[in-house]
Amino acid sequence: MIYDVNVPNTIGHQTIIATTNNTAPPPTTVKIAKPVSYQFQVVEYTDGNDKVVKVELQVQQTEHDNNGNTIMSSGFKPVPRIRMPLP
Repeated sequence: MIYDVNVPNTIGHQTIIATTNNTAPPPTTVKIAKPVSYQFQVVEYTDGNDKVVKVELQVQQTEHDNNGNTIMSSGFKPVPRIRMPLP
């Protein structure tokens, strides 16, 4: 039996120039992954009588620059649920 799992997003990167000196060959470029953080929250959906009708785990992925400033945020998205039997 095959279970579908959450496929991760690709990690953003930045390209920097590694300068050693001003002689040949030209400087090397290096790709470095941008810092990423994750936030999780549990949401309880309620009806008019304040009865919980659905519970959902959500995740938000935020990409930062080297100073910690936010570059991109995915917003909160539901985490897929999978059902597995006990081993």
